[in-house]
Amino acid sequence: TVKVTVKLPKVPVSGVIVETKEYTLKPDDTAKITATVTPDNATNKELTYESSDESVVTVSSKGKLTAKSCGYAVITCKSDDKKGYSEVCEITVKPAKADNLKQTDKKKDSEVSFKWSKAKGATYYEIYKYSSGEYTLVKKTKQTTYTETGLKKNKNYYFKVVSVYKKGDTIIRSGYSDKLKTIA
Repeated sequence: TVKVTVKLPKVPVSGVIVETKEYTLKPDDTAKITATVTPDNATNKELTYESSDESVVTVSSKGKLTAKSCGYAVITCKSDDKKGYSEVCEITVKPAKADNLKQTDKKKDSEVSFKWSKAKGATYYEIYKYSSGEYTLVKKTKQTTYTETGLKKNKNYYFKVVSVYKKGDTIIRSGYSDKLKTIA
């Protein structure tokens, strides 16, 4: 018997591909980065992941993202070979949308009051009222209630709320809440 050892040539990594380049998450959301090395037959297919700001988003050794707080971060996906090829994806963590908008008891016929649930990650809220074919900003508040006065009795009014995160010069807005139809 003859023992033969065949050594296959090592196939070096020539790059890293990240399928999704941008993620938008809310605090506590999770997602998975799909990244691969090229070519497909590379000998070492291992990747390492690193977050530019772990207070915003963490990333596991398998590419699982966990949003921690509102802000921006960059995840670097790097080949685990001597060349260290890398690719990045950008992460935005937005505050959750304001939800559960409900009209509350009114004290006067010329006013509308409503409330909503506290949105995770929001520093404050922007209240928008439908008027002249569009929603316009009427108030910024840290409260989860709002009262609009000086309204016409028995008329419908529509409102939406946007959750806003602000830190320094960084401002990140959620999308609009569902609209709330009210009657004065």
